[in-house]
Parts: sequence; C-alpha cells; structure tokens
Amino acid sequence: MRAEKVVAYLLNNDATIDSIVGEKIWGGVSGKGAKAPLLVYAKQSATRSPDLDATKAIVTAIIDVLVVARTYPELKALAEAVRLAVSYKYGTIAGVENIETQPSDEGPDEYDSDLEEFAQVWTFIVIHVE
Repeated sequence: MRAEKVVAYLLNNDATIDSIVGEKIWGGVSGKGAKAPLLVYAKQSATRSPDLDATKAIVTAIIDVLVVARTYPELKALAEAVRLAVSYKYGTIAGVENIETQPSDEGPDEYDSDLEEFAQVWTFIVIHVE
C-alpha cells in the first residue's frame, strides 16, 4: 500500500488536478455512479530486493492511473496534469521513504461511446523503501 499512498498523495495535492476532478480520485475502482472527469489508481505489481544491510527492502511498484474525461481536450489536459504531478518525485511522501517516481507507459487514447467518455491509462514506477 506504500506506493499507492505516494501516488494518491501526489494526485490529491495537485492544484491543477483538483481544479479538473475535485475529489473524484479513487483507489482500485471509481465511486458508484461517478461521472467524468475522474482518476482511478491501482497497483499492477511490486518486486522487493533487500537493501545493502538487509534490514529493509527496496520496492519497485508499478502503478496505473486511469484518466477519464468528458472531452478529448479535457483528457489531454488531465493526463498532462497527472504526468506532471506524479513524475520524478522523491523524498518522504505521505510518510513513505520514496526514492523516485517515474513515468513508464502512456496508454492509447480510448473512447467509450456508451458512456460518452474518453480514457487513457498512465503507468508509473514507484521506487520506495519498506
């Protein structure tokens, strides 16, 4: 849960993201009946390797952030805000000794005609101490 705490903190404490989605940022799945714009973050995987003194582990976690918007320009603006908010952050974040966050993959732009929403997944690598 440490990597998710880092990403959640970065998303929830960014003024640009707040101006677009407000409090519609969820871990795992979106709130019932939630309408775009919104963000959902979730962990894909995590690997651990012992630190040099073997008293701690260095964790490399893969975190996805689903960006959902009403229009294509809104999708692009929100996705850019997410990229800037999460990328290349380090230090103690949300009580987690974070070594670095890095963007990994930028998924394709998608459109759901039934929901009339645009979406894109951004994947980040979060490296922290456990």
